[in-house]
Amino acid sequence: MDKRITGIKRLLLCAVFIIVLCMDGICLHAEEPAAYKKYDIVVAIDVSGSMKQTDSERVAFETIELLVRLCGSNDRFGVVAFNDTIVYNSGLVLMSDEKAKSELLANLEQITYAGETDNGLGMREAVSLLTADRTEDSGKMLIYLADGVTDLERSNTGRTMEESEQDMQWSTQQAVAYQIPVFTFGFTGSFGQDMDELTAVSAKTGGSYNACAGPLQMMNMISSIFITNKAGTLLPQDTITIPEKMGEYPLTIGEREKRDVVILFQTSQKLEDFKAVMQDNNYEMEGTAHCQIIKVRDAVQEDITLVYTGEENARCIIMAAEWIRPEPLRFREIVFKKRVMVEETPDEPTIWERYHTQITTAAVAGILLLTAIICIVIVRAFFGKKRQEKDETQLQGYLYAAFIDLKSRNDIPPITWNLADYPQEGVTLKELFEGEGIKEDLPELDRICLYPSEPGQILLVHCTGGGIFIDDRNISANVPAKLRSGETIYVAFPENASEFSIKYQTECEENREALDRQQ
Repeated sequence: MDKRITGIKRLLLCAVFIIVLCMDGICLHAEEPAAYKKYDIVVAIDVSGSMKQTDSERVAFETIELLVRLCGSNDRFGVVAFNDTIVYNSGLVLMSDEKAKSELLANLEQITYAGETDNGLGMREAVSLLTADRTEDSGKMLIYLADGVTDLERSNTGRTMEESEQDMQWSTQQAVAYQIPVFTFGFTGSFGQDMDELTAVSAKTGGSYNACAGPLQMMNMISSIFITNKAGTLLPQDTITIPEKMGEYPLTIGEREKRDVVILFQTSQKLEDFKAVMQDNNYEMEGTAHCQIIKVRDAVQEDITLVYTGEENARCIIMAAEWIRPEPLRFREIVFKKRVMVEETPDEPTIWERYHTQITTAAVAGILLLTAIICIVIVRAFFGKKRQEKDETQLQGYLYAAFIDLKSRNDIPPITWNLADYPQEGVTLKELFEGEGIKEDLPELDRICLYPSEPGQILLVHCTGGGIFIDDRNISANVPAKLRSGETIYVAFPENASEFSIKYQTECEENREALDRQQ
């Protein structure tokens, strides 16, 4: 019987494809995704002396580092630093070349703000870098970081304002001709600067002008523009206020085929600690002073927890984006096109021929639509697999706490915690104590967290300065560790020479003892 069903499946599929392939005037065509597979990105940065005041934290250079870390391995990235001369031109660096990428970032650290401003010179150098290679299958983008208009009053280069304006006009014309959008970012540390020149360039080239007053605003604007122009899809953003103690932010990655996901944790102040906790996805994490980046390749559906500490009342924007990675050797879409036969001396078609052509076109479209529906129905009916819903994990089991060498609280009796009574998304040791009505003054209890994991085990994450052990394993700060049934956590605080242990069991010890007695 099974063999007969298998034979029917094959017969039906073959019949469908024969119908499609045998139609006169129909061909299969695989179209590439609209997004370019690779991009050339150039950043032109004003390093004149006025930037010392408008960018005292060197956010412009951190912005370049952020863009480098967001680039794909096929992208090329270049930097042009200018004042009234060209201070640095990196050329286009392939982002898969880790050594060249590191050298680029190291060179930027050596650049200081000094000199006058020649916007026309910087724009011309950047546009020339992008147009030197006329590869048509590459997208192009120019990002311009500056704080004001051209000022050559004290310059000793011999350049005039007229020459700078001519270079700016030429650069704008080239950018329009080569379809290079120019995104300008004006640092507004000293308001009142005339930014109309850069605004006009952005408007004419299809880019945008953006005024930025701080690192959080800068990181958010430039990453949003960069992602959307590389055909990424921005997911809804969220904002939070970072507490002084450890905080957590849960989010979920959706289930989509062949999608790469990037999560950005952007802050107004520098973080002290940051970690992403997930199980099913492979990811890499890197970041700058004000932005942590989590990259997940071929993401599958999973709940993720971001664990962080920083300065109290610092603001944070959590941004996520996803891409469909191009697969040039596979048919991602099937587009049917009618072949048109052109004769050397065609006669003017009659009214009946034009009418007949319209009917034929409509009939072909109807047949194609019906064929597509039949294909979908057959494939879903015979080969579709219902997705098994993943059981939502939750904290389970019991913790048994025993206290050793407590100077201030020697009278605390052993405690049993039933983890099912605590939040599904995780719990801190401080919350466990408070749940029993005990206001324990041991330090950093709110920095030791337990999270649900696979049945029979949970995850421990901490960011303390003390010693945390699971049996004989030393658990490093901000590194998730699996805690299995029967294992013991040892928490040591050198500040007050105290220590206590917590044993994890999936069953209550009283129940296990009763079962042992019955046996």
